[in-house]
Amino acid sequence: MAKKKRVETKDNKKMYIKVFVLVAVLSSLLMLQSYRINNVNIAISDLKTKIEETQMINDSLHGKVLSKRDLNKIEKIAIERYGMIKPSNKKFTYVAINTKNEKSLQNAKQQNEIKNEKKKGTLLNKFLGKK
Repeated sequence: MAKKKRVETKDNKKMYIKVFVLVAVLSSLLMLQSYRINNVNIAISDLKTKIEETQMINDSLHGKVLSKRDLNKIEKIAIERYGMIKPSNKKFTYVAINTKNEKSLQNAKQQNEIKNEKKKGTLLNKFLGKK
């Protein structure tokens, strides 16, 4: 019986060692997983911060673009820097253009030609002394 108790105590010791090793391995895996999760959370937090900073920069640049859209400013810069000259009213020719209908373009051309002919006729009439 003494041999049986010794065998049982050795078996019990082996069992306790196996349980201890199993618990240690599971604890290590749990700690490793927690470490990985923590690192991912830190990376997510960093990315959120970068996104917020980028959005603030984007909003700032969007505001600058809107401020640059001021047509008066654009016109002033075009005149001062690039020598833009405003055309006089005499140089404008208004033409109604309808991309869907080519006839309106032809009609506008015809009307323009008629106006030019009338102008020529009035100059001739003035020259000849007719009203």
